[in-house]
Amino acid sequence: MLTHHLKQHGAIHAIWAISILILIIAAILLGTVNGGKINEFISFASSLASLILAIVAIFYAMISNQSFSETIGFLTSSSNSIQTAANNLAATSASLNDRIEAVVGEVARVPAAMEELSSKFDAQLSATAANAPTLLPAMEGEDATTRLMREARYGTQVALYALAKSFVTRKAFDSSGIFLSEDKFAAWNSILTGFVLAIYDFKPCSITLSSAKTNDTTLYSVSSFGDADPAKIISYLTPKSEDDELIKIIDNYFEEPRVTPRRRRSSKSKPKSDES
Repeated sequence: MLTHHLKQHGAIHAIWAISILILIIAAILLGTVNGGKINEFISFASSLASLILAIVAIFYAMISNQSFSETIGFLTSSSNSIQTAANNLAATSASLNDRIEAVVGEVARVPAAMEELSSKFDAQLSATAANAPTLLPAMEGEDATTRLMREARYGTQVALYALAKSFVTRKAFDSSGIFLSEDKFAAWNSILTGFVLAIYDFKPCSITLSSAKTNDTTLYSVSSFGDADPAKIISYLTPKSEDDELIKIIDNYFEEPRVTPRRRRSSKSKPKSDES
């Protein structure tokens, strides 16, 4: 309540207090006989107060100067940090521009690479279609197996050889994984798969294939060789196998235990793979 009163009437009270003090000082001066002493005292007090204020001003100036120096040092340090950050940003921007240009260059080559890949794929499909086994009329005394191997291209012969090995060893095989161990023949995984699919579709000599999916792998096996003899197919290429690395790789593939054996069907069990 007192605080509220002072806020409202403080100015009036201050004026009254100052007025009373002025009157008291005037009365003392007028009532003093020797006014010169008071003048000397006031002069001395003023000089002393001026001296004290000067000393205080000097100390304040020193403190202010030190604070100003610290402020200048802080600003200098901040300026250096900003300059360093600006240099790093400029370097990063230049590096980013170089990388963007490199990426743009790589992207520009993508259409040409896709066109080249498409051309290779079309050529491979054409080769597969051209080498699809088609049987011409048999020569006199020629059986179906000999005619099949004689009329087939080399790629078809290799595929028939792999199928014959699968049938004889009773082991299903992954046509895209036979040549994985040899880098120089890696392309033959796709080529062999194309020929196996062609035989799967065209069924020369009534050869019937089965396929079964295991995870992401398709395993092929032969359900029936129809009119062809798998032993004769193997023997047809065997004389050439001494110098034929592809045939050797196929032989090694079926000799290794990693090939999945085909299950023998019982009269009560249903086949697990689709036959066409």
